[in-house]
Parts: sequence; C-alpha cells; structure tokens
Amino acid sequence: MTNEKLSRAKIILSAANFASKANIPALQNLFFQHYQTLNRELFLRILLSCLPESLDPSRYVPLIESLILNRTLPESKSSNDTSALDEFHEEDLEGLVRRLYLLPLTPLRSPYNTADDPVLIFLIHRCLKIDESTGLISEIPALLNPFIRYFPFLNKWIISSILPLIRISYEYYPNDTTFMTIQEFEGLDDKSAVCYLLSNTGNNKSVEFDPSIGRDFRCLIGPWLHRYTRSPKKTSSKHQSHLTRPVHEISSINKKYPPIEETFSWVIDRAEISWRTAVSVIEGWDGPEDCDLGGYKDDFPLEEGELTYLKRLYVSSAIVTAYAISEESRAALKGIHRVLERIITLMGMGPIPSLESSCEQLKAVKKINSKILSQWSIKDLQLFSDEGNNVSAPTDISINFLHASLVSATLCDRLGCSISVKKAATLALQKNKDLQRILFDKLIMSVKNEHKYSEKFFVRLRNELLWLRSWGVEDTSINEYTKSGIGIFGQLSKECIEIEFLKLLLSNACYNLASSLYELSNYTLISRDTLREAVITAATIEYDGASNANISRGGLKRCNDILRAFPNTLSKSMELEKMEKLLQVTSDIGPYRLVLKKGEPFRPVNLRCHEDPILILGKILEQNRASYKRVAEFINMAKIMVQAGLIKNGDKRSNRNQAGYEEMLIIAESRIVSMCIDAALFEDDFEVAFSYVTVRLKNIIASVRTQALNMRQNKCSRDSTSLANEGNDWLWRAALQAGKYRQSTETQKFNEMRDASGKRMDIVNLEKRIDCISQALQLAPKDALQEILNVYHQCEEELNSILEKKTEDERCFQDDDQRMPGGFIRTPSRQAKILSSSLTDEEKPVSLFDLSRAGMMRAQSGLSAFSMLRGKLTENDRVTTGKKPEAAVGSDDSGTDALGGRERVMRKRDQLKNAAVGGLASGVGWLIGAPLPRENANDE
Repeated sequence: MTNEKLSRAKIILSAANFASKANIPALQNLFFQHYQTLNRELFLRILLSCLPESLDPSRYVPLIESLILNRTLPESKSSNDTSALDEFHEEDLEGLVRRLYLLPLTPLRSPYNTADDPVLIFLIHRCLKIDESTGLISEIPALLNPFIRYFPFLNKWIISSILPLIRISYEYYPNDTTFMTIQEFEGLDDKSAVCYLLSNTGNNKSVEFDPSIGRDFRCLIGPWLHRYTRSPKKTSSKHQSHLTRPVHEISSINKKYPPIEETFSWVIDRAEISWRTAVSVIEGWDGPEDCDLGGYKDDFPLEEGELTYLKRLYVSSAIVTAYAISEESRAALKGIHRVLERIITLMGMGPIPSLESSCEQLKAVKKINSKILSQWSIKDLQLFSDEGNNVSAPTDISINFLHASLVSATLCDRLGCSISVKKAATLALQKNKDLQRILFDKLIMSVKNEHKYSEKFFVRLRNELLWLRSWGVEDTSINEYTKSGIGIFGQLSKECIEIEFLKLLLSNACYNLASSLYELSNYTLISRDTLREAVITAATIEYDGASNANISRGGLKRCNDILRAFPNTLSKSMELEKMEKLLQVTSDIGPYRLVLKKGEPFRPVNLRCHEDPILILGKILEQNRASYKRVAEFINMAKIMVQAGLIKNGDKRSNRNQAGYEEMLIIAESRIVSMCIDAALFEDDFEVAFSYVTVRLKNIIASVRTQALNMRQNKCSRDSTSLANEGNDWLWRAALQAGKYRQSTETQKFNEMRDASGKRMDIVNLEKRIDCISQALQLAPKDALQEILNVYHQCEEELNSILEKKTEDERCFQDDDQRMPGGFIRTPSRQAKILSSSLTDEEKPVSLFDLSRAGMMRAQSGLSAFSMLRGKLTENDRVTTGKKPEAAVGSDDSGTDALGGRERVMRKRDQLKNAAVGGLASGVGWLIGAPLPRENANDE
C-alpha cells in the first residue's frame, strides 16, 4: 500500500494500532514513510500512550534515538498492513481519531528540569509509566542509558532516584522493603526519604561490625545525596584559599545541605538505640562524597571548598554521635574510641593511644582549662550544624575534650560504676557539685562492695580518682582548699577525695598503706584534725556494720584495728577514749543473751544509736536468769556507757565539768541498782533485793550527798538538789517496790520457820519490807508520801493480822492446857478473871491514819528509819521480862504463868506497834520540819 493511499486518520490510527501490538518494524516504516503527517511530538505521544509498558526497551530505543538524530533507519521488511481500516469510511476514521486519547508531553516540575525537549520529556514519562504499571524499575536504566550522552540530566536522575530504588527493592532487601514508585519516592521530604532508604539498615544486632551498614550509606544514601551536592555551578573564588589547609583549620562555608543534615540526624538518633549501627556508619562511610554511582559518571564533582565543608560537617556529626551513644557498656566505650580514631584520621591529627593505654598513662589533657569550658554549654552536645558550637566543632580542643570524657567513662566502668561519655561530659560542663558527689559516692561504694584488692590496686585507684578530678590539669588558684578541677569530680575538693579514699582503704583493711600515706608521709595530704575525724568515722562505720559483739573478729575487730593504725593522730584524743570505752562495753555485753526485738538478735549499732542504752542492760537482766547478782558488773558497764558518751548529755568532760560527769555516773549507778532490785524481786529473790536496798542504796546516798556538797562548795551553776532528786527518783521507787514485795506460793510455806533469833520468817520479812519502806520514805519527794504511807498501812495491817493470829493460837493453847481430864467444869470465878484480864489488856490496832500531826511532830529520831524496829523489840522484851529474847513467849503449866505469858505476849505486840509507829514518825518528821523531841517515858 502506497503512502498516497493513506489518509491522516488512517496513519494515526495505524500508528496507534502498531504501537499497541508492539509492532516496532511496522511502526518504524510507517513513521519514516509518513513523517510529515506523524511529526515527532505526535509520534512520541502515540508511543507513550499505546506502547506496552512491559516491552523490552531495547526494541524501541533505536527508534527513539533516530528521532533525536533526525536520521532514517533502514526500512524494515515488515509490511504496513492497514487493511483493517479499509472497512471504515473516512468520516468514521476521523471520529475514531478524535476519540483516541493520547497522553500529553507535559514538562515536569523540579527536580527534573527537563526544559522543552519532547524526547527527554517522553523518556521520563515513559519511565514513570513503566514503574507505575509494571514495577519493572530495573528495566529503566536500559531505556535511559543510551540517551545520557544526549541529556546529561538523565545521568543525575538515574543516580539519585532510579539507582537507590533499584538497589533497595531488587538487590539489597527485596523481601523486606515496601515498594515505592519513583514519583512517590521523589515526593518524600528529606527526613522521610532517609528513613525509607535506611529502613532495613542496622537491623542485624548479632554482629559487632556490620559491613552492610556502610554499603547502604555508600550505595543508597550517597547516590540519593548526589542531586543535592552536585551542581554545575563552580565554587566561588573566595573559597579557593582553603584548598591546602587542614580540615580543622578551615571555617565552615555558609552553605546548608538539609538532606545531608537529615542523614546525620538519623545517625545521631540511631546512636541512642543501637550504638553498633552508628559506629558502623562512621567506620564504613566517609561522608557524602563517598558514594557508589553504579558505574555512572559524576559529571559535576565537588569542589575542594565544598568537600572541606562536608568533611567538617561529617566530623561534627561524628563527635555528636559519640556523645549520643547512651549505652554504658565496655563494648560501647570501645566503639566510641573507634569513632574517635576515625575522626582523628579524617582531621589529619596524630594517632592516639589505645583506650587501655590511655587509662594507664592518665596524661594531662592539653589545651583545655576552666576558662574555656565555662564558655561551653551542655546543649552543644546535641547540635552539630551550628557554626558556634564549640563542643562539636572539628578542633583540637573539642577532640581532646571528647577523649578525656571517654577515658573518664572508661575508668568509671573499670571500677564498677558505668556511665556514658555524654554523662561524663555533662558532669564536666555542668559543674554541679551534688551530681558529682553522687557519682563519686556510687563509685566508692562499688569498689567497697567488690572483693578484696591489693595495695597496688589502691595506689592506682588513688591516682585515677585524682585524675578524674582535674584531668591532669592543675588549677592555678592561690588557695589550695578552693581549687577546682576540670574533670568529672572537679567541684569536689582534693581533701574530700583523699578523705573518702582513706575511708575506703580502712574499710578494706589496708591499714599500712593508709598510715604511710596520711600519717607517716612527709606531705600533709589531710589536716590532722580532719584525719582524726575521718579515722573515727571509719571506725564508727565498721562498728555499726558489726553483726555480733565479739571483739576478736568481724566489725568490732576491724574497728579496733583502725584505731590502732593511727597512734600519733589519735593520741590523747577524747574520740579515741570514747571509742575504746564503746568497744569495751560492747564486749562486756557479748556473753549475755540479748534480743531487742523478736527474731532480731543484738547488734552493736543498737547500743550506739539507742536513745537510752542503759535500758539495754535492763533487757539483759530480764533475759538472763540470776544476772542481777552481778550488780557490780552491770554498774561498771553503765559507767563505761557514760564514759563512751552514749548517755545523752552525760559526758561533759569536753567542757572539763567534772561535777557533771560524776553526777551522771551516780545516776547511772542508781538506775542499775534499781533495775537489779526489780529483777531480783521478779525472780522472787527478796533477800538479794533487800541487801541492795540496805547496802547499795546507802552507798549511793552517801555519794550523792558528797557530790552535792562539792557542788555547793564549787558554786556549781546547777542546783545541787537537782542531783539528789534525779538520782533518788530511781532509788526510792526501787525501795518502794521492795516494800511492796509479796511472797510467792512457793515461799509462803517457810513462814512458820524461825530465824536464828527465833522469830518467824513472815515477821522477819515484814520487818525487812518496813526497812525498805523507810528507805523509800527518806528518798521520795513530798508528792509521793501518800503512796508510801499506803504501802506502810498495808504492812501494818499484815503485821497486826499475824500478831492477832499468833495471840489467838496461844490463847487456844492456854485454854486447852487448863482443862481437866474427865470432863470437869472450869471454875467460873477463875474463868471470868481470866476473861476480864484478857479484855482489859486487849486493844484495837492503831493505824497510821489515827495519828495526828502533833503525834508526828513528836517523833523521836530523824533519819533512822524503820530499821530500828528489830532493835526496839529486842530491848523492850529484855526490860519487861528480864529474860533472853528466845524466852519471850512462855508455856508454863500453872495458870499464873499462863496469865503472865498472855500479858507478855500482849505487851510485846504493843511494843512492836509503838516501835513501828515511832520509826514511821521519825521517817516523816524530817520532811515536815519536826524538831527532835525528848524520849517518851512511856516507851521506856
């Protein structure tokens, strides 16, 4: 079919038909035969609209290339069969042409910058359509590669858009990547594009170094950044002077690369999640200029000025990445050291020693001082693109600061107190003394809790602690005690560190090293007073940590060893004497069974921290049977407590107030005697309690009077009567408790027995109780008299009851003796006489409350108490009967003797009663101000 026979409509429809059937030879013949009808733009639109997207580009690339060159291809042998259109009228064909929809060749907006060339526009539209329809983006390079020489833009577009998508979707992560079209990818903002390209990067956490991470940055991020970093515009001449200067000496070019900054931000953010990924990026990628273009030519290489700026930006981001690694492990610190080595290599600086060598050498940090660090901010640790950021700027000072922070974190990690490099840098910049002290205490505690170390370790530890304070840079301040360091412990004084180190030595039993450093050394590292206080504090800590009261082992032994390690420092010190007394009393308590709370045995710290440690001695008396018999031992322990300063306000020797010190000793003794009396009564040992009342109490009273006299003579500021009141308060109560004593059921069976003088035991006990009441009456305050008199009244009633029972028993015995055998009746007159005599001699018991104040004012004796009762009974018996006390109660068979016996019995009772009342009156009289009366003749 000749060209003249084809109308325009047939040509267009035939071209569309050939294109839809991918009949490239026929289409080629048709185009060249009718190129005047099928102009280039129309032909490209037909191809774009009708050519199948799955068609291999190699089949139609020559045809497109011929359009560019305006040359005719050899005619194909394929025939242009248009017979299918012969059936249609021309009008119908025109209608079909009008209804035929052909895609326009619309120029695309930036970043394509395709100008107005229809072939370039067609190629881009064809690529986008292939990608959207089939997803065969891997076929696009085959379509575009032949045209790169004609359109340089295609080279840049393939590198920055096509190549990253092909690699991530088909080569690197075909099964893990969400497919994205070219237009979708190019429509992403910078941050989203970076996240998409690196969505699978660093997910393998099982390896220390993942080479695929560097590959992804080199082959995905590098090509994607190519469109932003390459420009045909040359660098201005004002930057040419930087070409031969080192990186760290060149100021940054005032130029922004948002996509690059987003890339570095991703690395920094990733460092907080996975430090291995961040370190692998720095080690495996050299920055934006390090990119794999897949064999494509870089038409616009970076100028030296731009390279230098990008390298500065890369180094700054690497520094910030090192600070962003939050993990505190040893492996993470080693990773940061690799980053630091990488930074130094990029900056052209000299090599640095290994991390282990740096920790051993502890060299001084160069070019850093307090003035420089005062101008830095903690916020700078997170910023890398700010030109005024001194922390992340690629300079010698910032690198040295990072290295010092890294070594500080490593030293802390080696000592069992891990911190991040950022934490170390923050402590140095923030200069917060409280935060530094918290970390320091944590570090010391970590070392203390570990197993025992050698002295060599502690020598090295001291050097490390001092280096962490100053980073080897000595302050030039004049005052030694106000100097501060630039390290992570810079706000802690040097003396503070020495003191805590000393305590650490003592807690680890390194006594020889501690003594040689701080007591025997020619250099005064700690002042003498501070050293003394530190040693006492360390000894106290060991004492408090002791679990038992055995001084030969455990905490008490260590406490004692510490005190012996510094003889020159602690000589003649009050603190040493107190600690020795504390150890002594603790050791004395050790043999006894003592439980302060259920399930919690006694620990030495309970004694030192107790508000009233004498109560602990009371617990011992309660829990150890018959321990009250060791009253002298307990008194000694109480006095040692006073000497050890355990009694609040007890040891006043610091003011050289010997009177106050003696006063507390007397009060402590009074309390112990009181406790022992109570313990003896609780265990039903009245005899021991009575002996303490009659002997110990009298001795204490004598001591109180002597001390009070001395206080008056020395004109002591404290009232001397307060001493007597405070000490006597414990004594009179104990004496009163003894006076209240009631025999138990087990001891009542001995009441009928008699002592060596022939008296019944129950009467003897009553006499002793009355003696105890007499002692209480002498010592008690006026407001306690009523209570004591009530107790006496009870004793009086018991005595009267015993005497009445005794009289009744004797009367019954007398009546039985007068009865004749055989049932003879007693003579009435004799019986009446006897009854009359008995009624005449009987009297009602005289109670205390029947006595008047006038009777009390006539009391005979002053301070002799109820203890005179026994003497009066014996004396009256002798005056009345003229016999020995043992014969006071007769048992003659005659009635006269019986009557005389009854008289004697009644007389004895009256004498006992009168003696008791007289003793009471004498005890009360000195309290109410009664003068000493003359002796009563009736009593004689």
